[in-house]
Amino acid sequence: MSQWRGIVYWAHEHAPTDEQIAALRAALPDVQHDPDREILTARVTISAGTLRAAADETAKVTRAAHAGAFGEAGELVEIRVLTEERWATEQMNPPPMDLIGHIEIAEVIGVTKTRVGQLAAAHPSFPRPVGTPRAGRMYTRASIEAFARSGWRRRPGPKPKQAP
Repeated sequence: MSQWRGIVYWAHEHAPTDEQIAALRAALPDVQHDPDREILTARVTISAGTLRAAADETAKVTRAAHAGAFGEAGELVEIRVLTEERWATEQMNPPPMDLIGHIEIAEVIGVTKTRVGQLAAAHPSFPRPVGTPRAGRMYTRASIEAFARSGWRRRPGPKPKQAP
């Protein structure tokens, strides 16, 4: 038997209550709730002989815990299963992310840096930042490019200054 790390994601149409999240955490201590995306994430450690068996056991254990907390097993929208070694490697050496800030976003979508801040604060489909260091909010380039392709249209106004 090998040790595996399972990560599951549930989408919820309605925000879970604090009591439901507490009940889920009682069964699965490593639970995260992302209210902006309406996603619950749980991480478990499973003993199994194969990847398939580990995935099946991860789904079984987490869905049972969800049923105990919510009255139903819930529909998993994603599941990841890794060996403990692979999990440890990812924690110590996460894959690089192509991160950009407001200056680069302004260049990608053709607006001013000030307008980027306005969009980030008010546009409902503007991507969420993946980090907020003191230097300012950081976004993945892929999420900003997807936003630019999503049908968002720049309104008339001053054009951004071009770099010399």
